[in-house]
Amino acid sequence: MAHSTALLVGLTHVDPRAYDNWDGRGGCVGCAKDVANIAGLLEPRGWTVQRLLDEQATRANVLGELRRLCAEAHPGDSVFFFMAGHGGQMEDVDGDEADGMDETLICYDAVIIDDELNDIWTRFRPGVDIFMLSDTCNSGTNFRNRNRDFPLLKPITAMDARRQHDMRANLLHIGGCRDGRTSTGLEDGGVFTNSILKIMGTGFDGRWIELFQRVVEALDGDQEPR
Repeated sequence: MAHSTALLVGLTHVDPRAYDNWDGRGGCVGCAKDVANIAGLLEPRGWTVQRLLDEQATRANVLGELRRLCAEAHPGDSVFFFMAGHGGQMEDVDGDEADGMDETLICYDAVIIDDELNDIWTRFRPGVDIFMLSDTCNSGTNFRNRNRDFPLLKPITAMDARRQHDMRANLLHIGGCRDGRTSTGLEDGGVFTNSILKIMGTGFDGRWIELFQRVVEALDGDQEPR
């Protein structure tokens, strides 16, 4: 019997001791509400949901839960990973980013680099469906794999090609904005997340590409989902 399991992560603040006295409170006041709203969307549809909020959402806990989902997921199962909070960029250290920057998810005590996520995604078994929604800044390619958000400034490297080939599961990612841009968060939740919830609330039952297109149409200004 197929199982559908979700990990929902939301951070309204981070540990300032880990980020040079920055507490991350600006722009993320509604992230816990985002998690609650996404849970309210998934649970009635039969998903088993786990939440990690604020102090619970450490780097070790998030990676640990993703690795657990990876170990337990079998062909036919579905895994949903949602992140609402801050996202950043840092200099790429292994030469596999066309723009020279790794994208990050900012957890309570330390960041997760997109390469680390890719190492987990590529370990999932064939036949598993992975859905990742990231309502964070710099979320265009924070799922890793190949960088599709910028024109390639150099030929695709052997490492890029290997990572493409290594993906055995089916991964669909939608990020709230382009790399290098911001994903707007308000008291009632992220603009990107709320757009999805509003569309789903109309009884939408179409394909993922149609959902993405409708979200793009719903957002305006500089925020462009990817």
